[in-house]
Amino acid sequence: MKQIKTTKKNTLLSLAYVTKIVSNLEKIDAEIKKVSTSY
Repeated sequence: MKQIKTTKKNTLLSLAYVTKIVSNLEKIDAEIKKVSTSY
């Protein structure tokens, strides 16, 4: 039972981590678009 709990927790952490990376990539992408349109 304890094993399932930790796995679930790790999955949630992984999801949060991935979501953070994706949002950072989207911010970077938006910045690149801003820069490329300003030239």
